Amino acid sequence: VEAAVGNYNERQARGMLNIPITDKLAIRASFMADMHDGMLTQTKDTTDIEYAANGIFRDGIPDVDQRRNRDVSRSDWYNNSDQWGGRVIGLWQTTDWLETTLTFSHFSDQGAGDIDFIDCEQAAGTINACDHDLRYVNINVPGRKDLKIDDYQLKLVASLNDRMALEYRGSYQDQRRDQLEDVDGGTRPAAQWSSIGAP
Repeated sequence: VEAAVGNYNERQARGMLNIPITDKLAIRASFMADMHDGMLTQTKDTTDIEYAANGIFRDGIPDVDQRRNRDVSRSDWYNNSDQWGGRVIGLWQTTDWLETTLTFSHFSDQGAGDIDFIDCEQAAGTINACDHDLRYVNINVPGRKDLKIDDYQLKLVASLNDRMALEYRGSYQDQRRDQLEDVDGGTRPAAQWSSIGAP
């Protein structure tokens, strides 16, 4: 077993155990877990745009979609990690000439997912220059990822003689993913670029 801790509330753990049941049957079990908070600054997007020259005035109502907007804790910010996995392997000396290995593994990722943010160096000196740190997003759709992978494997090794064997490997994997993501990260053209016409 090994474990690690770090900044951004990082917690990692890994472990493995070999279990000899008989002289012909053995099992190995292993696991991993990786969790940390989001590694950027994330705020709730309630932008109320104003550009009087085009008749756009602040009215106290956000100008971005608020249907999914809500406050989330740092542990649920984008670029976080909430993953775990486990694997069980069984090795069976079926006969003197046949060895059977069965494997089942499961992986789960329940993090918020990744998100892009503005390249402040390229935006410098433009109307869209950053007024915040580099690793910053202003989002109205908190991230949510539900990724699960189940994997099944079978290996058969038949010894024909001391120097030759036949091997068969078969596997099946089932992956399911459901995800919500704020694709713009709160970036939008400056109000001065709006083209709604005369006031």
